[in-house]
Amino acid sequence: MIRCPYCGAKNKDDFEYCVRCSETLEFAHDFQPSPLRFLFPLLLVVLAGAAIFVIWERTKPQTAPTTQVERGGGAAARAETPVGRPFDAGLAQLSTREGLQAFRDGDYTAAVIHLQQFIQEAPDNPFGHMYLGLAYHNLGDPEAAIQAMETAFELVPGSPSFQRYLVAMLRDSGQDPEAEVVLQQYLELNPDDQTARVELARTMRAEGKTEEAILQMQEVLVESPENLSARLELGESLKNAGRVEEAAAAFRGAAETNPDSAVAQHALGVTELAAGNYSQSLEPLQEAVRLDAENGTFRLALAQAYENLDKIPESLSEYDAFVRLSPDDPLTPKIAKLLARAKSALAERQAQEKSGGSS
Repeated sequence: MIRCPYCGAKNKDDFEYCVRCSETLEFAHDFQPSPLRFLFPLLLVVLAGAAIFVIWERTKPQTAPTTQVERGGGAAARAETPVGRPFDAGLAQLSTREGLQAFRDGDYTAAVIHLQQFIQEAPDNPFGHMYLGLAYHNLGDPEAAIQAMETAFELVPGSPSFQRYLVAMLRDSGQDPEAEVVLQQYLELNPDDQTARVELARTMRAEGKTEEAILQMQEVLVESPENLSARLELGESLKNAGRVEEAAAAFRGAAETNPDSAVAQHALGVTELAAGNYSQSLEPLQEAVRLDAENGTFRLALAQAYENLDKIPESLSEYDAFVRLSPDDPLTPKIAKLLARAKSALAERQAQEKSGGSS
């Protein structure tokens, strides 16, 4: 028997992963624990997660109210080992190994089968539920994906990874109020996570809670004035509230503090463009295109600014770039037709001018 270097559980000598925390046993004989951190590349999540799960087991942090209870759906259903049957460590080991391999191979149907078996044997392992949720998500089953990810989050409500996955799934399915509940629960345990606070404001804005979103971002910016995401979200919320001049000021601050951000430059430019301030919109839109010339949306906004400033050749050039770079955009067919007509009209006018000048 060998001991897991992360949680101390005993495992058979031929096991590759710990039956308790799913950590690799590759370095078990060295008994050197890995650093505690979350890593987003999916193939590394288990390594980081296992360490966090060990800390959760040992410290037992206060759990926030369960998500599904708050929604009136009852507690999250968690698989349990059938009554009367002891925990089967070998089956758990086999299930997690084959489930993760199927997941990596993109065989999500097989991954679901193996991961369901794993969480039956180890229902308190949050990473089994997490991978099960991701497998369901990749199979196009949002309801099952959310249910599995909720269980992972409820087991470790302070996990940034579980929160982000769950919030993204909820928002993708149009469940913004539920996503807000998850974010609030997470922030009770991690109040200094500014990324989560920006996502909370973004979610509130989607719910129509614009003023609350504005206050959230103003508070973040007091603590971190150079937070680009917070400045951009503040600008969007102010624009939604009809406070266009304040929105432009927020975007201008984002562009000034982050001059290499094409997104900030574009946000400032389109806000000025929408307000009819065409001359003021031109410079930031030109800068956005300079920073990211392959972005069709940026080229379209610059084309509109040139058009409103009666810079027709420049406008046509940018519209042409938009059509080329954004073939799947719903506006592309319409703009392509208008562009063809405009080019024809411009050529005809230039020919008439040339003919008139030579006569």
